[in-house]
Amino acid sequence: MRWVIGFIVLAGLTFAAGALARDEWRAQRQAAISNTALRLDPAQILGHLPRTVESRYRLLSRCDAVMSDRFQPLQPPQTRAAVGAACQSLAEYILLDAPSLSLAHLVRAQSLAEQGQDPHNSLMAAHETGGALLWMAARRLRLAFDGAGRAALSEMIGADIAQLAKADLGRDFLAALYLQADAGKRAEMSAVFATLAPDLQAQIVAQIRRRL
Repeated sequence: MRWVIGFIVLAGLTFAAGALARDEWRAQRQAAISNTALRLDPAQILGHLPRTVESRYRLLSRCDAVMSDRFQPLQPPQTRAAVGAACQSLAEYILLDAPSLSLAHLVRAQSLAEQGQDPHNSLMAAHETGGALLWMAARRLRLAFDGAGRAALSEMIGADIAQLAKADLGRDFLAALYLQADAGKRAEMSAVFATLAPDLQAQIVAQIRRRL
């Protein structure tokens, strides 16, 4: 009888702990969603366009951080559109003076995607001006796979995958992206993987298996 009572008590505690964990996760998720919106005030960006290189990078980095946040898709459409429009204006303002600034092109691409517009030209410009930066290659690749018209970006996609495949963190990103992709996108990625050196192919496959 004691073990039955003990089992019931343990089951109750386990259920309560699980419920508490779920509630805590929901609270953290809501807090993260709110924090994403609070981190970037569109009016503040448009009201204080930056003049120094440091302030430009700081604001562009904030735009990038917010629009690439994993909770950003859960924001209300009007919030996403407002942030996208503000960051687009910021990027375009900076590009008038610094047309080769890759981060500005990347932020413009993200901004257009946030507003449901085609980021193709800005993605290509970001690739041409900042092709050597791994984290930018990852951002570009995710944007390219999230949108339509990937055929026009096939050269950029191939170059970014090849670049990411050379680094441990890059291969981990590729493995995660592959597992999140649908069958069509996986086929596109596999076609690029097949063009890589055999040792890189093996390392990517191993990384994908580790993530399964």
